[in-house]
Amino acid sequence: MNARFRYLKVFNVFDGEHEDFDGSWYRNIAPFIISPMYIQLIFPIQNLIPDFSIQQGLAWLDRRFTNPRLYKTHCKTALQYADLNSGAEHLLFEKYPRLVNIVMVSMMYSFGLPIFLILTFVSLLISYFIDKLLVAYYHRKPPMYDDTLNKTSVHFMKWGAFIYLAIAYWMVSNRQMFGNDLTPKEYQDQVDEYHHYLHSQNNFMFQTILKWVAIFLGICLLIYDVFIGWLNMFMRSTAKSELLSKEYLYGMF
Repeated sequence: MNARFRYLKVFNVFDGEHEDFDGSWYRNIAPFIISPMYIQLIFPIQNLIPDFSIQQGLAWLDRRFTNPRLYKTHCKTALQYADLNSGAEHLLFEKYPRLVNIVMVSMMYSFGLPIFLILTFVSLLISYFIDKLLVAYYHRKPPMYDDTLNKTSVHFMKWGAFIYLAIAYWMVSNRQMFGNDLTPKEYQDQVDEYHHYLHSQNNFMFQTILKWVAIFLGICLLIYDVFIGWLNMFMRSTAKSELLSKEYLYGMF
């Protein structure tokens, strides 16, 4: 963590170098955060090339570089032949975390770094078409997935809106950039003073609106999660009780 909060330090987690999104943060930290997003653009392709090359190479060695339509092989069983000439497994549970991570990081910093929106859109677009091609022409037949991964991802991603608004407020309420409120240092190694607090007086109306919208959305999401969690727990307990009662009745006969 690169943030430094003087009154919130847990095992030196919030004991970084920057008290605010100042110029040094944009010069030193922002490029370090953006650079992995460029890797995500080619990650689906670079992850495919080694697997595809190894699988095709082993299949060519097995048939001694002959035409695959001749079906020449040194495999003893049909299962060995199918396993050697089939593509990789379709691991959907490995794709979801990467995509959720891309979206959440983009939502966290995209207000002050709009290039995140472009990189995220291109990354998701590439992943979409690459995955469609892999499922159609390379991957083995995937298992019958249910909607558990999808619902879990949506459950966590809805907090991206709150993170976006909260970080956006902190970026846009920067007192040095938007209020020209500078505190000169007497010594070169002196810690910068920004006087940026949640209760600070905002210079513009949209800063205040953004802050209260973020607070309102966070409260609504928290209440929603608590209510839905309680409701799901109640429905599961009710369904379990109903099932046990039916089993008890069936056991009577």
